[in-house]
Amino acid sequence: MAERLKWTYRMEEAYDAAVVQCGGLEAAKPKGVFEAMQATGEFPELTLQAVKWHLQSHRRREAREREHGPSTEIKWTGRLEQLYESAVANLGGIWAAKPKDIHAQLVGEFPDLTVQSTKWHLYAQRRAEERVRQRQETTTPSSAAHQQQDEGEEQEQEERQQRSVARASRLGAKRRQSSRQRRRPIDEGEEEEDEEGEAPSPRMPRQQSASLLVSLPAAPESMLQDGLSPAAAAAAQVLPALAWGEVQSGMPSLLPAASPASEQQPQQGGQAVSAAAAHSASLASQQQQQQQQQQSVGRPVALRPQHAPWTVFAYAAACRALVHRQRRVQFIRQVVMALEQQANELRMVVDGLEGGRSDASSWPSLASFAIQVCVPMAPRLRGAAVSQGDRRSAIGVQIGVLPPELLVAAFAFAPLLERHSSLALVCCEWSELVHSPELLGSLDITICSADTGRLLTRLRALAEWMARKAAGQVQQLRLHFEAVGELEDAERSEPAVLVAVAAVAARSLRELSVTAKGVPLTPLGPWLALLEQLTSLELSSNQDVVHVSGFLHCLSELRHLRLEAADGAVQMEQGGSLPPGLTSLFVRSYNDELPQVRVRRAIADDQGLLGEPDEHILEQALPQLQQLTAVYLISQGLPDTPAALSSLRHLHTVCWSGYETEPRPLPGGPWLAGLRRLALSCHFLSDAASLKTLDAARHLQRLGLTHTLQGTGKIIRSVKGRPGRILYKVEEVKRVLEWAQRHASLQHLAMQELPVDMVGPLAAARRARPGLTIRINADVFAVACDYACLEYKI
Repeated sequence: MAERLKWTYRMEEAYDAAVVQCGGLEAAKPKGVFEAMQATGEFPELTLQAVKWHLQSHRRREAREREHGPSTEIKWTGRLEQLYESAVANLGGIWAAKPKDIHAQLVGEFPDLTVQSTKWHLYAQRRAEERVRQRQETTTPSSAAHQQQDEGEEQEQEERQQRSVARASRLGAKRRQSSRQRRRPIDEGEEEEDEEGEAPSPRMPRQQSASLLVSLPAAPESMLQDGLSPAAAAAAQVLPALAWGEVQSGMPSLLPAASPASEQQPQQGGQAVSAAAAHSASLASQQQQQQQQQQSVGRPVALRPQHAPWTVFAYAAACRALVHRQRRVQFIRQVVMALEQQANELRMVVDGLEGGRSDASSWPSLASFAIQVCVPMAPRLRGAAVSQGDRRSAIGVQIGVLPPELLVAAFAFAPLLERHSSLALVCCEWSELVHSPELLGSLDITICSADTGRLLTRLRALAEWMARKAAGQVQQLRLHFEAVGELEDAERSEPAVLVAVAAVAARSLRELSVTAKGVPLTPLGPWLALLEQLTSLELSSNQDVVHVSGFLHCLSELRHLRLEAADGAVQMEQGGSLPPGLTSLFVRSYNDELPQVRVRRAIADDQGLLGEPDEHILEQALPQLQQLTAVYLISQGLPDTPAALSSLRHLHTVCWSGYETEPRPLPGGPWLAGLRRLALSCHFLSDAASLKTLDAARHLQRLGLTHTLQGTGKIIRSVKGRPGRILYKVEEVKRVLEWAQRHASLQHLAMQELPVDMVGPLAAARRARPGLTIRINADVFAVACDYACLEYKI
């Protein structure tokens, strides 16, 4: 067996240099690294296969470190392996060395090495040496066993020849005695038998015996000295003890060669005929036995398999198979225990159903109970279920006995795809229950595909299904579709049309949310007029423009409007306006243009094209929306102050974030009376007058502050380009903390970033107001207004 190549410290250095020479770890080829290492002439035992394995192992190790971080495991290669081998050699070899002694010699240069790691490495090397020794032992006894088997066969052959010689001598003596008594040749009707009960030889006609001459081999001198005749000695050589297979293979060679012998003397002819008769009798008896055996059995006797000896590798494989079997048995037992537990839970469900079936007034509570047990049961639910009923056996009870109301409640916990791809195929009754109004009232559908053709196919299927199965039943529809590839020009408008068709098919829609990524968003066109009962509309796109047309004004029941263009813009077409009953408006745009919510001024010479946006459009439009209750405006094009909100009396949430760089006074007015959540820039609360104005918000519970850094919030650098210290608005933050301690209704205060010097004032504010929660969080909007704005950059 070839010995495993050990990578020494010098070999690792040459390998690293060869990898760098070949273009790095990813571009290096095993053959190139091998040739570069062979060029040094230091490693004659190095092979291409060893370099290939080492390179693949290096790549796998680098991939694991990129995914999970650097490994803390000790790598026994290079310098460590070289010192380890020298330490083992100094201590008397791997069988005499001890882990503590080896660790004492290596820990000076490798302080991270532990005694346990050294012990494992030593034991692994011992096991490898033991395996090599066992393989050598198993290969050497096999040749010895073959040699012993050959010697046994030769000895058995000699024993058979000796038995044949003894048998022939006894046969010759008996024939000489019978010839002296009778003094006549062998008659046709006489049969001869030996002392051991041999099979009788066939009869031979006298005429045939007189006309045959059997040529026998010369007898050895040892047999002639013992008193045997040449014919008997020759018969002993011709008739050895043969096995069953040897009789068939040696049958043609044992037949004597016959020739006319009329010129031979009568005495020699009689002896030759007697020897031939004996030979032919034994062969005939063997042929007769073979024919009888073939006629009785009908086929050759099957060979019996020989006993396979237990080798080291066979024993190891059997041990592994036994361990695998034990693990499988343990796994099966765990599965059986889990099934028994589920059966017990189902039995408790049936007991509860049977206990509540008699009381018709308990069906609402019973339905809620069934909804709870559909999910994994908690210990308290198990106890409540056991207390109902007399815990009668539920053997034979199936899920089909449950009423439709409980089945629908149970189906609600299954995902939409699972309901329509699996549950609907069980039976016709389940198919009808899956399409019941209770399960189709709220749909959340996600379509994402890297293949644009598949995306359009799924959108067409959705529109068809909505018109055929869900028309008039869907009340809440949330669509999220994303395309990874680029759409062709002829296909760019098709997703928008299909989404509009799906929305129109659901005539009972009350809430519609559409999120598009990589696909053009559906324009707010004439299809909106058919959604008369729509109360909430959300449109979001990552790269497209959100268009708002005049048809939005037809939605008289619309109360919540959310328009979001992460990398685009929100644009109002000519004649577009917002519904008068709108109570919640969310506009998010990172475009430099302001979102237009009123009709633009008509310009005579623009040929119908839109002109530059009016900077005061938003300030003039917001005071007209007196029904607004929540305002989320996050854009760099907002006005300098939220004064446009001062006249809105029903506001409870305001999220206002623009590009403020200078302190601005906080406007007062009726908008502060019912305000509960507020997130805005620290510029509006930089002075005491603004904080005194904020005292009017007596119901304010959450306050979030952005722009707590000086200036634009970036690191201030010195004149020479070296990084300087970060400037914070320490005084403004201290004033806000003092105001928060005095404001009784405030419960949560969130700020983006604070210096280390503010640790003391923060701790003092927490001690003064134990009920006040102060959080330092980058996403102030999520803490103060429950809106996750992780993409927002200060």
